Amino acid sequence: MDTGKTKSDQEKFCSECGAVINIKAVVCVKCGVKQLTDESVKEQKNSLTTGTILAALGLIGFMGIGHMYLGRVATGIGLLLGAWLLWCFVFFLPLIGLFCVPLGAALEIWTIYHVRSIIKKREY
Repeated sequence: MDTGKTKSDQEKFCSECGAVINIKAVVCVKCGVKQLTDESVKEQKNSLTTGTILAALGLIGFMGIGHMYLGRVATGIGLLLGAWLLWCFVFFLPLIGLFCVPLGAALEIWTIYHVRSIIKKREY
């Protein structure tokens, strides 16, 4: 975030407030926000990719795996059992199952979004 300030080679701009801080600073001295390092950005991207792939497994019947990956086991198991129940309705009670397909699709979209938002909020 460039605010018209100048910085030297040993300085950088705070990712939150734009103040000029030491390039090795872990926390901004002006606003107190933790600064991301190259390693933490890479770790967050890897975790985001893995979490998204695992959350997308719900499309083939494994909904909830992404939440389990994040340590939210109870939520993951609930989603997994709920998805299997919806699939049972689709296959064994087709009239009810017609209403379950949009519900399952909406639940899967929410799951992927929720897993990604949890990963993005974590501090690395």
